[in-house]
Amino acid sequence: GSRPGKARARAYIATMASSASPAGQGQGQGQPAEAGPAAPPPAPPPAPARIQPLPKLVVDRIAAGEVVQRPASIAKELIENSLDAASTAIDVQCQGGGMRLLTVSDDGCGISPPDLQLAATRFATSKLVALDDLRSIRTFGFRGEALASASMVARLSIVSRKRRRNGGSGGGAGGSSSSGAGSTGTGTLDDDEKRYSTSCAYKQSYKDGKPSAPKPTPSAGREGTTIRVEDLFYNVPSRRRAFAGTRKEAEEYTRILHVAERYAVHRAGRGVGLVCRKKGGQADLNTPSLPSVRALKEKRLKLVQQQLQQTPNGNSSTNTNTN
Repeated sequence: GSRPGKARARAYIATMASSASPAGQGQGQGQPAEAGPAAPPPAPPPAPARIQPLPKLVVDRIAAGEVVQRPASIAKELIENSLDAASTAIDVQCQGGGMRLLTVSDDGCGISPPDLQLAATRFATSKLVALDDLRSIRTFGFRGEALASASMVARLSIVSRKRRRNGGSGGGAGGSSSSGAGSTGTGTLDDDEKRYSTSCAYKQSYKDGKPSAPKPTPSAGREGTTIRVEDLFYNVPSRRRAFAGTRKEAEEYTRILHVAERYAVHRAGRGVGLVCRKKGGQADLNTPSLPSVRALKEKRLKLVQQQLQQTPNGNSSTNTNTN
């Protein structure tokens, strides 16, 4: 080709290269490209946080997560509390695998109405007072954490009626290792107890380890204790989602049933019967119906009556199963 043709080709190539360049876009021919905005400087690293004590609510929530890992964890604690309360019949009912509702009822000694105020208080217990008491502890638990932890992650309520004449002592389904209160085991009433009627049960609800009302209210109920744990992990969405679904609920109920079965086997020789069922359904575990368990229970009750008759004023001199 001729020289003018080569010159036009070189000019066309230069123009295309200039228009394709990011810096040259929007620039006219023959004009230098303008530099883009400068990148912002990197943010400085955050200053190290100062060490400070955690708020009490945060501490309690963390502790609750360690104690209450799943519905079966609560079932285990409540069954042990019922056994510490000298119960001979324990009834466990579940709904939604224990996530929607877990109820444990017993015929134990019950909890005094004044003591219901402290039943869900962390580290409140009647099982020991001094450090030396740990050497002679004969109950399943003694720290007073289970009910407090349950009240942190669920809606907790207790209905209890104190047994007027008994051979054991302690709280009811929640009145032992995790409640802070229980019966004196003497059959007599102190000044605080005299302010409440002995012809009915009393109910108290709890949230975050504190009672929802200034004092318990009268309620229908037999001697013993019934504890309801509803909407488990309602305030911990991530934990609640881990147990969502029909399959998960069935798995959790199976875990609760296995817990009840183990205690039923180990305590059958002492005349203790356990029932476990889904709410409104037939019992999947029903040891009180066994003739041997029923006979042992009757024998145990006779021994208790004999002890009461041998003690002055019909009062029991022993106090071994306090909360």
